[in-house]
Amino acid sequence: MQALDASGNVLAQQPTTIQSPDAGTGGAGPWSVQLQVATEPGTTGSLRAFSVSPQDNSLIAEARIQVTFGKTPEVQPSITISKPVAGAVLDLSSPITVEGSGRALPEGNVIVAALDSSGNELTQQSSTIQSPDADTGGEGPWAVQLTVSVAQGTPGSIRAYSTSPADGSIVAEARVQVTYGQTPAVQPFITITQPTSGTVLDISNPFTISGMAGGLFEGNVAVRALDADGNVLDEQATIIQSPDAGIGGQGPWSIQLSVSIEPGSTGRIYAFSTSPSDGSTVASASVDVVYGEEQIPEEDIVLEEHLWLLQTYGTNTVTPGTQITANFEDNTVSGSAGCNTYSGSYERTSTDLTVGALATTRMNCSEPEGTMEQETEFLTLLQNSSSFDIEEELSITNQDNEKILIFDAAVVGTIIAQGDATLPENTVVLVTLSDVSRADTEAVTIGEQTINNPAGFPIPFQTTYNPAVIDQRLSYAIGVRITDASGTLLYINTTAYNVITQGNPSLIEVTVESVE
Repeated sequence: MQALDASGNVLAQQPTTIQSPDAGTGGAGPWSVQLQVATEPGTTGSLRAFSVSPQDNSLIAEARIQVTFGKTPEVQPSITISKPVAGAVLDLSSPITVEGSGRALPEGNVIVAALDSSGNELTQQSSTIQSPDADTGGEGPWAVQLTVSVAQGTPGSIRAYSTSPADGSIVAEARVQVTYGQTPAVQPFITITQPTSGTVLDISNPFTISGMAGGLFEGNVAVRALDADGNVLDEQATIIQSPDAGIGGQGPWSIQLSVSIEPGSTGRIYAFSTSPSDGSTVASASVDVVYGEEQIPEEDIVLEEHLWLLQTYGTNTVTPGTQITANFEDNTVSGSAGCNTYSGSYERTSTDLTVGALATTRMNCSEPEGTMEQETEFLTLLQNSSSFDIEEELSITNQDNEKILIFDAAVVGTIIAQGDATLPENTVVLVTLSDVSRADTEAVTIGEQTINNPAGFPIPFQTTYNPAVIDQRLSYAIGVRITDASGTLLYINTTAYNVITQGNPSLIEVTVESVE
């Protein structure tokens, strides 16, 4: 008796005899034997029983059956992903090839999906393993191509799995983490958002400089305060606030600087970043600033830089409802005398003032009463000018050192409205004169006028201010708000009206618009 493998190799052999009293004389009977076979479970082969002649060893009888030695071990379902590898950056310009292998999968089926970092499915494709016995639990490779549409640099994963046809449960799964596309490189840049150009910095305490930057080596930003000649007053370093600052990300930055310099000095804030390889500047930004508020000496208040509104002449105050002005420019004094306009020449030193003959228009104003008498006296006194002084007001004296004319600096004009605009009773008009130079802070009011219950448009106004607070380098603007008796806003100016400095007028017309 022999146990043979599929190639006929003897795995085990054992002799026996038939069980019969006449077995030795050719009788018939049963036989049995035990064989011990050592081979891989599931090996196919045969059992052979035979008998040979004792004379020449020739085969005289034989029987054979096909068998399997042991039960084939159950194969566990499995899936692997060989491409892409974990951490791969995938090229999205063409379909992504995903490859792997599987075994013992239901009908050899594999589902491959592209997922984002939250597990949302971007796309999927089905495949089967390439094996002749794929549908009976065999093992083999598989491959699919996925087309993914997502932002470059998006993190996610590739998932391959197979489900049970009975209940849809997952029988095998594999997953690798990937990045869909190369994160776009940030070009090096720096911006300064605070302060803005022309800002007057408060240097009594450290002041804040801030901005945005990106694409910089280790996120480094250096900031300098420079004087007008480019000398460094202070320098500090910082890094942009971003989790990927060290690898070229972008984000905000902020630093505080302190300087010691004469208030009112001009200079520049300079932010930059350098290359670690050669020290060259890879990105920079700058803004011009003024270090501190310069106090203008009273003697530096210039007669020609303001429009002057008469308050008193001789011992009299100006008649309500009239408006007398003086504008000194290019050796010509001109303005309104209350009814007529006038002009003439003048000469001055730092204190002396001489006004020549004055020419006027020829109108006659009967209202308010005394307007023409007031005009005549004003023009006479102006031509008697001998000296002047400016503190919070303009005082003009005669040869006897008597104050004959006193003016306030003012912005004068009229308020108009578009269309057929009307005003209810007890309307309140608020005219404000403000310093609008300082960035990121509320405008500072330096003068205002309240007009109660005006008759209607146009509305004359005259807003006075202290000339000592005016800095010719800064910007000033007139604003108008008109409300009803309950405080409800009716009209407001929506256009900026810059005045006084930088070539802007002090005699203006302001247009307001209805808020309805």
